[in-house]
Amino acid sequence: MTQALEDFGFVVVTKPDEADAFLDGELGGWIYFDQPMPDKPKYSYRYKLEMNGHVVAWETEVDVRSRSKLDADRTGLQKVARNLFLAWKQSATKAGLTVGDKLP
Repeated sequence: MTQALEDFGFVVVTKPDEADAFLDGELGGWIYFDQPMPDKPKYSYRYKLEMNGHVVAWETEVDVRSRSKLDADRTGLQKVARNLFLAWKQSATKAGLTVGDKLP
């Protein structure tokens, strides 16, 4: 997740007292009880951004289908980071800031 966030210009820190916000996530896989497993299993990625004492400022959920769990994780986490960036970009644009493809 760190690399996916950094690709969009987010700064990831390791010490909680240095953070402006916390990104919390859950990874999951779909289980089928009444039918055979599909050729490409489905994985779910649910994340939320918490600020100021656990106030949820943003959340997203993405699903990815892949035969490879590693590929699913990479794609899922990239989509989560992209969704966070796009939400930030939309907010910044509404505030009158000029934004590019990455955080300034």
